[in-house]
Parts: sequence; structure tokens; C-alpha cells
Amino acid sequence: MMKKWWKKLLLFGVVVMGTQLFPLSKIPIWGRVYPTLFSSFSSASNQDQGSTEYNPNDMRKEESIASTSETEAIEEVTNVMDPTVLVNKYRYLPVGYVPKDLVQPNIPFSFLGRSQKKLMRKEAALALEKLFVQAKNDHMNLVGVSAYRSFDSQNSIFKGNVKQQGEAAAKQVSAIPGHSEHQTGLAIDVSTPKIENVLEPRFGETDEGRWIVQNGPSYGFIVRYPQGKEQITGYTYEPWHIRYVGIQLAKEISEQNITLEEYWQTRKEKGSLGGQ
Repeated sequence: MMKKWWKKLLLFGVVVMGTQLFPLSKIPIWGRVYPTLFSSFSSASNQDQGSTEYNPNDMRKEESIASTSETEAIEEVTNVMDPTVLVNKYRYLPVGYVPKDLVQPNIPFSFLGRSQKKLMRKEAALALEKLFVQAKNDHMNLVGVSAYRSFDSQNSIFKGNVKQQGEAAAKQVSAIPGHSEHQTGLAIDVSTPKIENVLEPRFGETDEGRWIVQNGPSYGFIVRYPQGKEQITGYTYEPWHIRYVGIQLAKEISEQNITLEEYWQTRKEKGSLGGQ
């Protein structure tokens, strides 16, 4: 009796080892008879290996579910050409959106060569040139680092951040593709050679960083993600990220010490939204 059990156990072991060396899914008849079974095993295996492929539409659905408890829903932007357009975690750009008036502003950049990262919408680019001229006159050493960013570029950046930091942390420092201000062509990251042109919070402690806060509004620019407003903007403090909204609104936001979200919320409460 014992010998029979040992024989069965030995046979079972041989079968298990054989399926590891020669997967049944590779055998034609098994592949045809049980394709669903083996595709399920394959999917489970990929998940175990920690796949980093992220579908932006799936992420929007997850974000929408999360925002329900905050009484905010995900919605598509309808006023993409308006310099005051609000793009954030809850408002995304139309699929395939690319500004039609992208140009390269005549300012110094932190890198050489042609790149989409040097592009901005024409109105914002012209205003940026004036800002940089004044900065130079005031002995400020500013450089552009990253302006326009396509959907695909943002997708790559976001996926990279997720891989390095995890999805929750990545959402605090980078936008889900389609939700990035850089894609509007109205935003640019700036820095200074004094800190090796890096994009770090210490930029806000430099003369150039302080100068941007004080003088940016006169040329239509605001620091989009200010310190102390993280719960409102949804992003960590970024003194290097400036956004063109037009001179009038930039001054209003600066004088009232509010964010673009707070400005639009006030308009909503007053019933004067119009196209948004």
C-alpha cells in the first residue's frame, strides 16, 4: 500500500516539474482547449512582477471615484484657449489637445538645441520675454527649464515618478497626463544657475525666486503652486512653476494671496463662470 502512494507522489512531482519546464500553454492542443485559463495565469504573473503600465483613462476613473467624497467631479475643460483656464486634478484637457500657436520665446534656456520644452503659446511667450528682459535689467539670472509638454511626454514623466516613488507620492509632485498645465502652453518651469538650474524648493529662497513672486504679476505670471496652499492646489510647493494668466488676473491673485482654484471658486459662488 505504501509503495503505491510513493509511486503516485513521485508521478505527481514529475508532472509538476514537467509543466514548469514545458508549459502546457505552449503545447498546441492545450493552448487551443484552455486559452482563457492560461491567459489568466499570464495576467497574474505580470501583476506579480509589478507592471508599470498606467492607462490615463483608468487613472481618471480612480481619481473621479476618490473625488466623489470631496464633492468634486472630474470634468473636461471647455475654455482651452482662455489664458485663465483652470487645469488641475479635477479638470482635464480634451483628448489630443495641442495648442495651435506654440512658439519659442527668446529667452535663455538651461539646455541647448531644439525641443518642445522650449515652446509656449504666443501670448505667454511674448509676456515671458518681457519678464526676462526686466529680470536682466534688475540683475536677476533666470533661465527657462521646461515649458510645453505633450500628453505623451507627461505620461512618461508620471509613469517614471510612479515607478520611483509610488502612485500616491507621484500624484503630489506630477500631474496625470491630460491634467498638466504644461500641456496648455501657458506654464513654464524656471530656475537659476545659482542653484545649477535645478527645480527644487530652494529656488524660492534665491533672489530670483523672490523676484518672480514680486514682479511676475506685472507681466501676467503667478507662482501656480505656492507654499501653504498645497491642500487647495493638490500639489507640493513649486516656486519654479510659473503660469501665465494675464496681467489683470495675475495682479488680483497676487494681491489677494489666493490660487487659481480659489479665484474660479469665487466666480462660481457669484454665478459668473461663463465658459470654463
